[in-house]
Amino acid sequence: MSSSVANEHLTVVHLNLNPEYEDDVDFNLFIFTQWWPQTQCYEDLKPELVLQWPSYSTPDDYAAFWKHEWDKHGTCATNLSFLNSEHKYFEVSLSLNIKYDIFKALNQGGRITPTSDKVYQVKDIEVALFKVFKVHPTVYCLPVKPSEQMLSYVELCFDKTLTPINCLNSTANCDYTKPVQYPPIIHAGLESVF
Repeated sequence: MSSSVANEHLTVVHLNLNPEYEDDVDFNLFIFTQWWPQTQCYEDLKPELVLQWPSYSTPDDYAAFWKHEWDKHGTCATNLSFLNSEHKYFEVSLSLNIKYDIFKALNQGGRITPTSDKVYQVKDIEVALFKVFKVHPTVYCLPVKPSEQMLSYVELCFDKTLTPINCLNSTANCDYTKPVQYPPIIHAGLESVF
């Protein structure tokens, strides 16, 4: 499988109002992350959703996973005409997923690629993403064994016009003093794509 196809399968995205700031409820801030979508009004998009946003936690139940994403994130964006339905929400998100390819950005900005043979520094991941996107994303880490931590996902923040803006937090759950593992992802039913 080519890396461009692999990127289409695995650059996972969220488009949502920023839940971190619910107290302030800033409806001008969207987040684009690396996890996500589904429900019932997008059947024509389902093949692309399955390829680009599979559920790794519930691989046999895409409907529940995508319903959660719509209920939690999509419904907050319905005040914008270009995101005011499930279909529009998922369609725009698929488009953004391709335009803002996290895997490609990490490789272009810092030669950071998924591997079991190497670890990276959190700061190097942040710098690589900034070089490509020209905004500060939020990098999420997950504690794992035998490594100290693993790259979990990346959020890109957007304004209401879908222009990238700096996220308020640079990292979440990442320890700058410890290396970060960025392993290849194996999609259920497919070989490792990296």
